[in-house]
Amino acid sequence: MPLIHAVDLNTWANTNVARDTLGELLRKLIHEHIELTCINNIHFLAHEANQLAGWDGILECVSEIPWIPNGNSVWELGTGANIRDKIRGDFAKRQNKQLPSGWARHETTYVAVTLCKLDDHSELVSELKKSSPWFDVKVIDAAVFEEWIEVSPFVEAWLQENGIGPNPKVQTLRRAWREWSETTQPPVIEKLLLAGREQSAIDIRSIFANPGGPIHIQADSSEEAVAFVYSVVQSTEDELFRENHYCPVNS
Repeated sequence: MPLIHAVDLNTWANTNVARDTLGELLRKLIHEHIELTCINNIHFLAHEANQLAGWDGILECVSEIPWIPNGNSVWELGTGANIRDKIRGDFAKRQNKQLPSGWARHETTYVAVTLCKLDDHSELVSELKKSSPWFDVKVIDAAVFEEWIEVSPFVEAWLQENGIGPNPKVQTLRRAWREWSETTQPPVIEKLLLAGREQSAIDIRSIFANPGGPIHIQADSSEEAVAFVYSVVQSTEDELFRENHYCPVNS
């Protein structure tokens, strides 16, 4: 059962934060489901970069995920009012827009994205596909996002931490670390927790590399144990690995 519903996203769509963050949301969703080794090119505008010219999103990857096109895709994002007119207008104006070098429209999927809920989703997709120069056309609206987020626990927790949907039952390691480390002044630093526990850190990295069993950590509190895991994760060189972790919290 989804925790974040289409109506939550539709309401969020009316905020400036949603407009600034939509590209980041898509990046996180894609990275949660597609291995880095399967991504040749990914670029989604978010926050200050929203003002830059060009496509809102570009993706080249190998995908078996229904929401993520396999191969080349270009993405146009929107959160405001009159979203149907915007989708139609963007689609018409992008017919001749320059693609990345070596790409061709008949080999590229066009993806229109909105946080609003479209009552005529299927009809709009069929309309855009008529006489389309693109390999395929997809429209991701709030209802589609609901399905996608339901199977994306990291993104689900991240959205809940940002006030979308109910209060989280899980939280990202980053959030848990911040709440624990900032209870002291100056805040606790990661190296302090790792000092003298190098073998434990190695053991945890090994478990992450081959998951399957519980992680046993001796600490003065459950919060400190989670903080230690966060410190181990942050000591790795894999940026995506550092970002995409969440942990249980007491209800």
